[in-house]
Amino acid sequence: MGHRIEDRLFSAPVLRGAALLVVTGYEAYLVLLFVLNDWLGSATKGAALTDFLVFWSAGSLALQGHAAAAYDPATMSAAELRLAASHYQTLPWVYPPTFLLVVTPFALLPYAVGYVTWISAGLLAYAGTLFAVIPRRLAPLVALASPSVLWNLFEGQNGLFTTALLGGSLAFLEARPVLAGIFLGLLTYKPQVGVLFPIVLLITGRWRVIASAAATAACFAAASYLTFGTETWTGFLRSLTGTANTEFTAQIFPFVALQSTYGLLRSVGASDAIAWALQVIASISAGAAVCWIWTRPLPFDLKAAAISAGALVITPYLLPHDLAALAVPMAFLIRHGLSSGFLAGERTLFVLIALTQITPFIYGERLPLGPILVALLFLPIVVRVRRVQLAEGWT
Repeated sequence: MGHRIEDRLFSAPVLRGAALLVVTGYEAYLVLLFVLNDWLGSATKGAALTDFLVFWSAGSLALQGHAAAAYDPATMSAAELRLAASHYQTLPWVYPPTFLLVVTPFALLPYAVGYVTWISAGLLAYAGTLFAVIPRRLAPLVALASPSVLWNLFEGQNGLFTTALLGGSLAFLEARPVLAGIFLGLLTYKPQVGVLFPIVLLITGRWRVIASAAATAACFAAASYLTFGTETWTGFLRSLTGTANTEFTAQIFPFVALQSTYGLLRSVGASDAIAWALQVIASISAGAAVCWIWTRPLPFDLKAAAISAGALVITPYLLPHDLAALAVPMAFLIRHGLSSGFLAGERTLFVLIALTQITPFIYGERLPLGPILVALLFLPIVVRVRRVQLAEGWT
């Protein structure tokens, strides 16, 4: 009975209609904010404080021949305030020079045009990757209805690109390992998300992926070095300690903005030592579970879901825009469900996980639900792995 109800609720016409309604609502919301000068900004108020303002300002410094200055907080603050209203709290540039190489071309455009071009590219990358995982026209439309997509559009963040690279590496891992490695090499712009992949690739002997990823990462780094010089890398390395001190002591973002085990525990009053200890335990446990899954004769979809979910557990530094990457394990679980049948309540769980991602808009980042959502996503993975294990009789 429950399966029949879910089949009706999640039929293609219902999903298509609901997704179109939500996506249209996102568009209307952003247009309204633009009209009210609360998104992108205005000629009188200056640019709105978003993360793209940081990207555009760093790119602008690079175009002026001062790329290394992006790692100087005072210089970055002045660059942002030249464009934004002076009462805004400025934000630092915390990315490696490889990402500076990515954002600089967008600074060639006027700010608003660059912003729209940036988020449009992110949407295309995100939707295209999820279509590669589930090659049905409905898949990218449903994925675009995720509240995390709206959050990335609103902030001009890079979560859609991260999702595309994470999902693309797994979508092509078996059929096109060199392409998968290229995606992983590019993901080094946000290394904390991909830290689990080298371990899994090594223990499973996927040497072509490893070689491709290493070569891509090396070329990516070399290109940024040749373009911006030694100073950007020395500036980045010097900034790491300061970045860690501010990010993990709530000097820039409150603890509740960290969508990790560490952030959740600190936000409820745990000490730094306890939060770090439990973060390490969660990371090691997730990493061990993922490695175990990848060394067992399991369907690739379950392996891909496990490593993409595990990647979000491993890192202590995960922000709301990064939760867009939850679409990757969900997509692989859905692909597995389409071929082997869905678990009772599984599709409802996916919808609840997606809807919960709207909390940053409603509660202003006062609920660090990231680790809880990832834990819930592991439930169907564990159940499906256990079913295969019992059916085939291995340990």
